[in-house]
Amino acid sequence: MAKKDKKQQHHRRNGYESDDTNVSVAGSIASNDTERTIGDVEDNDEQSMEDCLHEQIDTLTEKRTTTRVTALKKIVDLLSHYVPTEIFHDNYDTLQSNALHLLRRPSSNEGVLGVHVLALIALMLGENEDSFYKQIKGPLQLLVKNEGQPEEVRAKALEVLGTTCFVCSGDQDNTLEILQFCEALFGDASNAVTTAALDTWGLLASTLPNASLVEDDFLATQLEIFMQLLDHADVEVRSAAGENIALLFEAIAAAHVYYDRDEIAHRLLALSKDSSKKTSKRDRKEQRTVFRDVYKTVADDVAPSITFTFQNEVLRLQDWSTLKQYNILKKWLHSGFQEHLKYNNVVRNILGLPLTTDEYTRVEKRDTLSKNSDARKAQSGMLREQRTRRQNQKNLFLADY
Repeated sequence: MAKKDKKQQHHRRNGYESDDTNVSVAGSIASNDTERTIGDVEDNDEQSMEDCLHEQIDTLTEKRTTTRVTALKKIVDLLSHYVPTEIFHDNYDTLQSNALHLLRRPSSNEGVLGVHVLALIALMLGENEDSFYKQIKGPLQLLVKNEGQPEEVRAKALEVLGTTCFVCSGDQDNTLEILQFCEALFGDASNAVTTAALDTWGLLASTLPNASLVEDDFLATQLEIFMQLLDHADVEVRSAAGENIALLFEAIAAAHVYYDRDEIAHRLLALSKDSSKKTSKRDRKEQRTVFRDVYKTVADDVAPSITFTFQNEVLRLQDWSTLKQYNILKKWLHSGFQEHLKYNNVVRNILGLPLTTDEYTRVEKRDTLSKNSDARKAQSGMLREQRTRRQNQKNLFLADY
């Protein structure tokens, strides 16, 4: 995985303000279940988790599309809420193979969920997994290039391609290749694909040395492109372009390079105060929030600072680079982000947190798989389905007599 050279910041889709903020992401602890011992919880939960994951992976080979889509949803839910590494690696080969097979000619739902599974695999594998990156690169690029695919599938495939390159590949040549791939999509007819290209470009650029980002030809070319995209009709495209401008000016400040910023700062200030009735109130609010931070970075070298507290730890996002990386993690992990922060050293390493030696152990499982958690609800649903199928099989057997 490429190293992070910079600091961290704020993101348009999360609605955080740029001032220092303390946000608690710690979850509640479930009350003790007096009807079961801790040992029972450990054995039953871990075994049922492995059984559920294994069953859903096998279901990916079923003929019915709706059945495969349901299995993909359950796999996404299980992996996003974290499974112990031993269980993951025991099922890795089959999961990867079945997911890639689905992506040859996927339906819309299969495409979106299938590439999401690949992103979660990358976040479980971690760095120095170039073989995985090479295996998924071709299929994902084909999905992105195929304009016959729904735009959501193309956009998600591009983001997963960037995520996997960022997490699993240590080769900077791969990073530069995907940057160029993204640049070719900045003018795509799909707003979703253009936004994904800009976000993916920003994610991968955040791993490059400042000296590379401020090279004369590279810097001038990219700034010109991003400045043009500030006039795009879609607010998401404008915001993504603005964030990449801030990322570049952050590198300019860190490298102590002079760049005339007055004209750019003036344009950004106008966007941060835009009151045009041509856009919706919601879009205007989003744009102002993003460009206030972008303007401060470009005009005054000020980076937004956000602080999260969870358990007994503190996560500080203090520059655009780390924020780009944080946002992609949140995108794939959703409500399972807390579990990965606690147990997944791949995620902790990306965010600059000390590696944990904590195991996914008995008491912690009671917290993570509490009765009210999303993971527990999903797992309970899968277990109910298993019991129903088994009961139906017994009833068929009895009906023969």
